[in-house]
This record gives sequence, C-alpha cells and structure tokens, in this order.
Amino acid sequence: MQITQEDAEHRLIYSLLVHTNESSEDTLNRVATIPLDMPAEEISDPQLRALFLDIMRNADEGMATSPALAASISGIDAFDIAAGMAATDPNALAVYCKALAMYSDQRAIRKATEKMTTLAKGDDPHHAANAIANEIASVALSDDTNRVGSIAERIDTGGTAFRARQQLYITGAPTLSFAQVELNHKIPGILPGEMVLLTAQSKMGKSSWLGELFDRNLLRGLRGILFHFEDSSQVMYMRRIARHMQARHADGLMHVTWSRLRGLDDSGTTNVALSKLEMQAVEQVETQIAMRYTDKGLEVYCAGWTMGDVVRTWRRLELRAKAQGSHYDFVIVDYLNKAEIDMRLATAMGYAAARGHDVEILKQTAEGTGTICILAQQENMEGTPFETKQSWQKSQAWLTIFRDRDNFTKRIKLEGLITVNSANAGETGSSYIRLDPRWMVWPDSAP
Repeated sequence: MQITQEDAEHRLIYSLLVHTNESSEDTLNRVATIPLDMPAEEISDPQLRALFLDIMRNADEGMATSPALAASISGIDAFDIAAGMAATDPNALAVYCKALAMYSDQRAIRKATEKMTTLAKGDDPHHAANAIANEIASVALSDDTNRVGSIAERIDTGGTAFRARQQLYITGAPTLSFAQVELNHKIPGILPGEMVLLTAQSKMGKSSWLGELFDRNLLRGLRGILFHFEDSSQVMYMRRIARHMQARHADGLMHVTWSRLRGLDDSGTTNVALSKLEMQAVEQVETQIAMRYTDKGLEVYCAGWTMGDVVRTWRRLELRAKAQGSHYDFVIVDYLNKAEIDMRLATAMGYAAARGHDVEILKQTAEGTGTICILAQQENMEGTPFETKQSWQKSQAWLTIFRDRDNFTKRIKLEGLITVNSANAGETGSSYIRLDPRWMVWPDSAP
C-alpha cells in the first residue's frame, strides 16, 4: 500500500522518537503497527519536538528535511544528527536521520519507511536492526545542500578553516609527523580531512610502522585512534613495550627484547620465562607509558568488524571527544583487507566495488570530522591493482614498504625501501629503511 509522505513522516517519527527507552529491535517490530496520528505534545524532549514540528511543516509543502535544516531548527548539531547521538536511543535517531539524508527528496520518508517496515516484519528482528544500522555508515556527512555553494559562501567557510589552520602553525601546534625524516620532506603538510594510503605485501612491517607512527604522534601532543584488525591487545601491548625498551638499551639500563617479550630466548628458538630483573624493567616501562600517553590515544581491536562498524565507532568517539571540548587529529586503520565485507554491498556491487565503498566512507568520515586518516592495505605477491587504484585515487599520498627475500634463506631482509608512489602535494621517490628486530622499530623512530 502506498502512503503519503506526511503519513510516512508521522509513522517514522512516532516509531523512532516517542518510545526512546525501548531497544532498537522492539522499535523495528513496532514500525508496521503504529498509528499514523500523533500530537507533538507527546514528545517530551524540546529539541526533538522542534525537529518534529519542522518536518511536519515541510511535509505539508511536499519537502523532505535535510540534516542541516533540521539542525538549524532544532538546535541539535548537524553532525550529532548524522551520527545519531542526540537522542536517548542513539540507534533510533540514527535510523531516522539516515532516512532523511540517504534520499533527500520527496520520496525519502516513504521509501525508508517501506524498507523499515519490510525488515521489521522479518522473522529475525535482530537481523533487521543490523541491516538498518549498516546503512547508517554510508550516510554522507555533508548533505546535498552543503555540496553546492556560491563563491562568497566558499570564501567564507574555506577562509575560516584556512585562518584557523594558520593560527595553529603560528602557535606551534604539532602536525602529523612521519618517523623517517625524508618522508616529511617528500610529503609535508598533510591537512585535516586528507587520507594517506600505505600498501605492502604480507610480513613487510606495516603494523610495526603504523604502531610507531601512532605512538610518535601521541607523544608529540596529537590525539589519535588506532583501529587494528589483526593484532590482539597482547601483541599491541608487547610491541609498545619493545619500542620503549630501545631507549632503555641506549641509556645502558636493563632492557627486554621483542624476542624475550614473546617468551623466547635471544636466539628465538626456546621458550624461556622472563627473569625477575626483566619483569621489573617491563613494569617500569609500563609506568612510563601510562604517564606519557594519558588519554591522548585509543586502540580499538576490530576483528570481525566491517568497515561500516569502524566508521560508526569513529564517529561516536569523535562526538564524545567533541562533547568534552576535544578532537582527534588522526585515525589509523590497519588494515582494509582484514575488514569483513558487507555481503549486501558485495552482492549488489561486486567485491571490488564494495571495497571501494569501504574506502569512500572512510574518506567521507575523515573529511566530515576534519581528521587525517592513514589507511593500510595489503597487496598480494602479484598485487591487487584495481582495489589499490580505488584507494590511492582518494588519498593525498600513497606509500609502499618493500623488503626483498634473501636468496639463500628465503627470509625477508631487514633492509628495504619505503616509496612515495604519488603525492598530490610533494614529491615521489624512495627512502632506505631498516627494521631493528630487537625492538620492532625502524630507524630514528623510537618514542
């Protein structure tokens, strides 16, 4: 049965904004049976009531309400609306705002309501909730009305951001810095909202390089999030301990190597527990790390997640920081290939296009939050040219780590190259690098 947009607005708002204490599953189950009429007085939250009344006015005129317009009327920040964080039930408001932002025309609410109703009638409400939640990740953080602007408007908004950035340079605020000095010369001045792509074959040292980059910039005063799909919290912990042990070794203090942290002797062949003195060294480094990093960085273990899960978590963490008057300067995603693929997208678009969609929502989120995004991507021995092309086309710079194998032992050599394949602002070329296996660090990059 076809319903009018106004009826659909009533139905959607009633289902998503009134009963804010119920679960999203219960909300979805109720969508198909809710009444079409509801007075605004039933919405207790004044901001949500203002949003409701504005949508009703627009519905009378045959228009849909964009997140930007909803924000100006209700007083709820447009970014908060898009991420679904302003309501008692964030999942509910996120579903609603997705319906507005996804279509942005007169058919928006009708289509979204019909889809939600069909999902809610399914045998598995939890599956319905997940299906709708997955769609939230693809919502653009800037709606269509913000994609078009006059020259004067662009000068105003662009100039504001430009002057704010210049002031940060004047005050000496830290910017993203690579461990290798030559890289900072080749691709200087990565700006907020830009993406850097790092590709390499398996076992080249991507995670070690990214871990150092993460720690280095936290210690320089930046705030960051590291999403990692492969290494457990125990491995991440040992990597950070090992990196800090390098400084103790240089100072002539008791230290513990990466091999010893893994429970092996220095030859890497026999299981040996740490000695009492080694454990004391570990505990001292733990204390040092806790004091140096405070609350500047977050690590998120993402095994089994889709990239949509990563984006939703990123947005929510950014909103939490924003509410506290803070902001995340950079986000590292390690790495794209390990993310679970959204099978709905893969079926509709094909695997490679679905991966391209994953990169696109990362890029949109970086732009919308003003955060630098460093994305790692593994390449096979023969390469993955189509997927890599999609990623580097969205990136400000594309780096590759390569270490050859020894002809005799077949082991990967410690020496290698890090290459700037492309840079929109900078220069291309290769730099020599060498992994120090004692600490799993690269030259001149210990914190």
